[in-house]
Amino acid sequence: MNFSTEICKYAHLGFSFSCIYNLANTCSGTHSITNANSIIPSNGGSTGTAFTVVCSSGYTLNPGNGNMQCGTSNSWDNKPTCDANTCTGTHSITNSASISPASGGSTGTSVSVTCLAGYSLNPATPDAMQCGAGQLWENIPSCDANTCSGTHSIANSDSITPANGGSTGTSVSVTCSAGYSLNPTSPDAMQCGSGQAWENIPSCDGKIALL
Repeated sequence: MNFSTEICKYAHLGFSFSCIYNLANTCSGTHSITNANSIIPSNGGSTGTAFTVVCSSGYTLNPGNGNMQCGTSNSWDNKPTCDANTCTGTHSITNSASISPASGGSTGTSVSVTCLAGYSLNPATPDAMQCGAGQLWENIPSCDANTCSGTHSIANSDSITPANGGSTGTSVSVTCSAGYSLNPTSPDAMQCGSGQAWENIPSCDGKIALL
Protein backbone atom coordinates (compact mmCIF):
# COMPACT_ATOMS: atom_id res chain seq x y z
CA MET A 1 0.00 0.00 0.00
CA ASN A 2 1.32 3.47 -0.92
CA PHE A 3 -0.15 5.31 2.05
CA SER A 4 -0.42 5.21 5.81
CA THR A 5 -4.02 4.99 7.09
CA GLU A 6 -5.18 7.15 10.01
CA ILE A 7 -8.60 7.22 11.71
CA CYS A 8 -10.09 10.43 13.03
CA LYS A 9 -13.14 11.07 15.20
CA TYR A 10 -14.99 14.30 15.92
CA ALA A 11 -18.35 15.47 17.22
CA HIS A 12 -20.65 18.12 15.76
CA LEU A 13 -24.13 19.23 16.91
CA GLY A 14 -24.45 16.21 19.13
CA PHE A 15 -23.45 13.75 16.46
CA SER A 16 -20.23 11.73 16.41
CA PHE A 17 -18.41 11.17 13.14
CA SER A 18 -15.52 8.94 12.12
CA CYS A 19 -13.29 9.39 9.11
CA ILE A 20 -10.46 7.50 7.51
CA TYR A 21 -7.79 9.24 5.47
CA ASN A 22 -4.52 8.21 3.95
CA LEU A 23 -1.19 9.93 4.34
CA ALA A 24 1.64 9.46 1.85
CA ASN A 25 4.70 7.72 3.26
CA THR A 26 7.85 9.75 3.57
CA CYS A 27 11.37 9.02 2.34
CA SER A 28 13.71 11.02 4.56
CA GLY A 29 16.61 12.90 3.01
CA THR A 30 17.87 11.61 -0.31
CA HIS A 31 19.78 8.52 -1.33
CA SER A 32 23.50 9.11 -1.53
CA ILE A 33 24.83 8.50 -5.05
CA THR A 34 28.58 8.30 -5.59
CA ASN A 35 29.92 10.93 -8.02
CA ALA A 36 26.58 12.78 -8.11
CA ASN A 37 26.90 16.56 -8.21
CA SER A 38 23.31 17.27 -7.14
CA ILE A 39 20.03 15.56 -6.32
CA ILE A 40 16.99 17.78 -6.85
CA PRO A 41 15.10 18.38 -4.60
CA SER A 42 17.54 17.59 -1.81
CA ASN A 43 15.24 17.50 1.22
CA GLY A 44 13.46 14.17 0.81
CA GLY A 45 9.88 13.57 -0.28
CA SER A 46 6.78 11.42 -0.09
CA THR A 47 5.51 8.38 -2.02
CA GLY A 48 5.78 8.98 -5.76
CA THR A 49 8.06 12.01 -5.49
CA ALA A 50 10.56 11.97 -8.37
CA PHE A 51 14.09 13.24 -7.96
CA THR A 52 16.53 14.31 -10.65
CA VAL A 53 20.20 13.28 -10.35
CA VAL A 54 22.97 15.33 -11.96
CA CYS A 55 26.37 13.64 -12.12
CA SER A 56 29.67 15.36 -11.44
CA SER A 57 31.84 16.45 -14.35
CA GLY A 58 33.48 13.40 -15.91
CA TYR A 59 30.63 11.06 -14.99
CA THR A 60 27.48 10.02 -16.87
CA LEU A 61 24.14 8.69 -15.63
CA ASN A 62 23.65 4.95 -16.03
CA PRO A 63 21.01 4.19 -17.06
CA GLY A 64 20.21 7.43 -18.87
CA ASN A 65 17.11 7.98 -16.70
CA GLY A 66 18.17 10.22 -13.86
CA ASN A 67 14.91 10.08 -11.90
CA MET A 68 14.62 8.13 -8.67
CA GLN A 69 11.38 7.90 -6.72
CA CYS A 70 10.25 7.65 -3.15
CA GLY A 71 8.81 4.13 -3.14
CA THR A 72 5.95 2.51 -1.26
CA SER A 73 8.14 1.22 1.56
CA ASN A 74 9.70 4.53 2.58
CA SER A 75 12.80 3.80 0.50
CA TRP A 76 14.19 5.18 -2.73
CA ASP A 77 13.53 3.24 -5.96
CA ASN A 78 15.09 3.48 -9.43
CA LYS A 79 18.43 4.63 -8.13
CA PRO A 80 20.74 5.56 -11.02
CA THR A 81 24.53 5.42 -10.92
CA CYS A 82 27.06 7.99 -12.06
CA ASP A 83 29.68 6.09 -14.05
CA ALA A 84 33.08 7.44 -15.03
CA ASN A 85 33.51 8.54 -18.65
CA THR A 86 36.09 6.72 -20.74
CA CYS A 87 39.21 7.99 -22.48
CA THR A 88 39.78 5.62 -25.38
CA GLY A 89 43.25 4.30 -26.11
CA THR A 90 46.14 6.34 -24.79
CA HIS A 91 47.79 9.56 -25.87
CA SER A 92 50.79 8.96 -28.15
CA ILE A 93 54.03 10.20 -26.61
CA THR A 94 57.12 10.54 -28.79
CA ASN A 95 60.10 8.47 -27.65
CA SER A 96 58.09 6.54 -25.06
CA ALA A 97 58.78 2.83 -24.64
CA SER A 98 55.55 1.96 -22.89
CA ILE A 99 52.35 3.47 -21.54
CA SER A 100 50.72 1.45 -18.78
CA PRO A 101 47.92 0.53 -18.90
CA ALA A 102 47.79 0.80 -22.70
CA SER A 103 44.07 0.14 -23.10
CA GLY A 104 42.78 3.53 -22.02
CA GLY A 105 40.92 4.31 -18.80
CA SER A 106 38.12 6.23 -17.15
CA THR A 107 37.86 9.60 -15.43
CA GLY A 108 40.69 10.00 -12.93
CA THR A 109 42.70 7.03 -14.22
CA SER A 110 46.46 7.66 -14.12
CA VAL A 111 48.65 6.18 -16.85
CA SER A 112 52.39 5.87 -16.27
CA VAL A 113 54.90 6.52 -19.03
CA THR A 114 58.28 4.84 -19.54
CA CYS A 115 60.71 6.48 -21.96
CA LEU A 116 62.94 4.74 -24.50
CA ALA A 117 66.60 4.15 -23.66
CA GLY A 118 68.43 7.44 -24.12
CA TYR A 119 65.38 9.49 -23.16
CA SER A 120 64.13 10.66 -19.78
CA LEU A 121 60.90 12.16 -18.51
CA ASN A 122 61.12 15.92 -18.51
CA PRO A 123 61.14 16.90 -14.81
CA ALA A 124 59.00 19.93 -15.65
CA THR A 125 56.19 17.63 -16.82
CA PRO A 126 54.26 15.01 -14.80
CA ASP A 127 55.39 11.37 -14.92
CA ALA A 128 51.82 10.18 -15.47
CA MET A 129 48.88 11.42 -17.51
CA GLN A 130 45.26 11.34 -16.45
CA CYS A 131 41.92 10.73 -18.11
CA GLY A 132 40.17 14.08 -17.65
CA ALA A 133 36.53 14.99 -17.21
CA GLY A 134 36.17 15.76 -20.92
CA GLN A 135 37.21 12.23 -21.95
CA LEU A 136 40.61 13.55 -23.03
CA TRP A 137 44.05 12.77 -21.64
CA GLU A 138 45.53 15.58 -19.51
CA ASN A 139 48.91 16.37 -17.92
CA ILE A 140 50.85 14.86 -20.82
CA PRO A 141 54.49 14.07 -19.95
CA SER A 142 57.33 14.29 -22.46
CA CYS A 143 60.33 12.05 -23.09
CA ASP A 144 63.35 14.25 -23.82
CA ALA A 145 66.68 13.12 -25.20
CA ASN A 146 69.47 12.66 -22.66
CA THR A 147 72.54 14.86 -23.01
CA CYS A 148 76.17 13.95 -23.59
CA SER A 149 78.10 16.83 -22.08
CA GLY A 150 81.05 18.27 -23.99
CA THR A 151 82.64 16.00 -26.55
CA HIS A 152 85.00 13.07 -26.37
CA SER A 153 88.62 14.12 -26.72
CA ILE A 154 90.24 12.60 -29.81
CA ALA A 155 94.00 12.70 -30.14
CA ASN A 156 95.33 14.48 -33.23
CA SER A 157 91.96 15.90 -34.19
CA ASP A 158 91.72 19.45 -35.47
CA SER A 159 87.99 19.99 -34.86
CA ILE A 160 84.90 18.25 -33.56
CA THR A 161 81.63 19.67 -34.87
CA PRO A 162 79.54 20.63 -33.01
CA ALA A 163 81.93 21.14 -30.11
CA ASN A 164 79.40 21.75 -27.36
CA GLY A 165 78.03 18.27 -26.87
CA GLY A 166 74.67 16.92 -27.95
CA SER A 167 71.72 14.74 -27.08
CA THR A 168 70.83 11.09 -27.74
CA GLY A 169 71.41 10.29 -31.41
CA THR A 170 73.43 13.42 -32.16
CA SER A 171 76.29 12.78 -34.61
CA VAL A 172 79.52 14.70 -34.22
CA SER A 173 81.94 14.87 -37.14
CA VAL A 174 85.69 14.76 -36.60
CA THR A 175 88.39 16.50 -38.67
CA CYS A 176 91.92 15.29 -38.15
CA SER A 177 94.92 17.59 -37.75
CA ALA A 178 97.36 18.13 -40.60
CA GLY A 179 99.43 15.03 -41.11
CA TYR A 180 96.70 12.76 -39.75
CA SER A 181 93.72 11.05 -41.29
CA LEU A 182 90.71 9.17 -40.04
CA ASN A 183 91.36 5.49 -39.64
CA PRO A 184 89.28 3.88 -42.41
CA THR A 185 88.27 1.07 -40.08
CA SER A 186 86.74 3.52 -37.60
CA PRO A 187 83.63 5.68 -38.11
CA ASP A 188 84.09 9.28 -39.25
CA ALA A 189 81.57 10.54 -36.70
CA MET A 190 80.76 9.69 -33.12
CA GLN A 191 77.34 9.61 -31.57
CA CYS A 192 75.77 10.49 -28.25
CA GLY A 193 74.55 7.11 -27.01
CA SER A 194 71.59 6.13 -24.88
CA GLY A 195 73.75 6.02 -21.76
CA GLN A 196 74.77 9.69 -22.08
CA ALA A 197 78.23 8.68 -23.28
CA TRP A 198 79.87 9.14 -26.68
CA GLU A 199 79.99 6.00 -28.85
CA ASN A 200 81.65 4.92 -32.11
CA ILE A 201 84.76 6.99 -31.41
CA PRO A 202 86.89 7.57 -34.54
CA SER A 203 90.68 7.82 -34.46
CA CYS A 204 93.09 10.11 -36.26
CA ASP A 205 96.17 8.15 -37.34
CA GLY A 206 99.41 9.50 -38.73
CA LYS A 207 99.76 9.43 -42.49
CA ILE A 208 102.37 7.06 -43.91
CA ALA A 209 105.03 8.90 -45.87
CA LEU A 210 105.58 7.43 -49.30
CA LEU A 211 109.26 6.94 -50.23
